[in-house]
Amino acid sequence: MLHDVRLAARALRRAPAFTLTTVLTLAIAAGANAAVFAIVYGILMKPLPFREPARLVAIWPGHFQSNMDLLLVRERAKAFSHIAAVAPGWTMSLTGSGDPTRVTVAKVSGNLFDTLGTQPLLGRAFSESAALPGAPGMIVLTHDFWTKRFGADRGIVGRTIKLDGDPLEVVAVMPRDFEVFGLKTDAFTPFTVDAAAWYHQLAFSLYVARLAPGRSV
Repeated sequence: MLHDVRLAARALRRAPAFTLTTVLTLAIAAGANAAVFAIVYGILMKPLPFREPARLVAIWPGHFQSNMDLLLVRERAKAFSHIAAVAPGWTMSLTGSGDPTRVTVAKVSGNLFDTLGTQPLLGRAFSESAALPGAPGMIVLTHDFWTKRFGADRGIVGRTIKLDGDPLEVVAVMPRDFEVFGLKTDAFTPFTVDAAAWYHQLAFSLYVARLAPGRSV
């Protein structure tokens, strides 16, 4: 085997252009395969960090919904035990903690974290009561944003920051791998769901639901 290796090394040394081309081709192929595997693993194979992830579904209605639509769907869609709503992509100004900056926020119904069945890394995520009219302002931070903006300060829970001038209490920090079906965001805040309101208060584009016992996709 050593004799064969020496012969191969001499042959490669005599053809440096061929050798370089071959090595680069193998390197690119190996890198491409690694990248594809990482994507496939992240999307299809890696378990979601939620309780009973196979019981979760994402529903895109195809047009914007309102909090009044959410109440109607909860009332009539008997296939689900929990139905939450997500309004992603809000860009807001963060103040009250260092230099002002712009952050991406997802406004969600108060039961999102109960629906997903996930536990925060720090603190306690808000629940359905956070969406009631007059509830105090709350915010949940993602792990990446907590690390980059607050230096992974474990004393962040309980502090008050301001989004667009409104004071919000930091109640929780989510685990590193937490995300809602690929949505990229820095934080989550609850939006108000008022059954007595005669107007539509907030438009959103995504339902997150958990199948009821005995129901299948």
